[in-house]
Amino acid sequence: MVSSVDNVRQWSTLTMLKVMKQTDQEQNATSGSLASRLLSDYGIDSSDDASDSGTYDLLNRIADQQDDTTPSTDTVKQPDSVTSADFATFIKQRLEEMKTEPGKASQADAMLKALEAGTLTVADAAEGKSVQLVAPGKVSTQEIKVTDLTVKDWGSFLRDHLTRENGGIFSRNKDGSYIDRQSGQNAFYGSLGDKSYYLTWPSSTTR
Repeated sequence: MVSSVDNVRQWSTLTMLKVMKQTDQEQNATSGSLASRLLSDYGIDSSDDASDSGTYDLLNRIADQQDDTTPSTDTVKQPDSVTSADFATFIKQRLEEMKTEPGKASQADAMLKALEAGTLTVADAAEGKSVQLVAPGKVSTQEIKVTDLTVKDWGSFLRDHLTRENGGIFSRNKDGSYIDRQSGQNAFYGSLGDKSYYLTWPSSTTR
């Protein structure tokens, strides 16, 4: 049976695809397809595609695929809010799982280190909340900082927060993470469990 995690992952991919399509159309980018960048997250080389439309078609097929063989690894219940007491524990578990995904180990490791240091921020645009997390074992000694956000759809949120290069391509670091336009920090957007989140953490000196 298709898990809710798979469904949210596909929805997150389609949301990013929609933002990329609009950006391509607005900026008339010619130096590289945004969709092609996203394909690299799946380990797919789209350099042989005849056009961007072909790349988008391929992305849509990926998003439509249903993996019936993926076993559930849920051990921590998905919290209702980023401000929930057990949210940091949930995020830590999901990031540990992310370390096993192709091409994402470096990002996941950086986010786990930021969590331990108390510098990982997680935003939920739909909830309108952002929280600077504290590692599960340090909750009693460190304050969890919560910020109210304007509730937005994810497409609008990403357009407001992601840095773009000339031509409209979203800027990427060497590890594949995005760059938050407002803070300059590294950023990740995607599904963790049954929901999508936007995570930011301090950038290294070398991008």
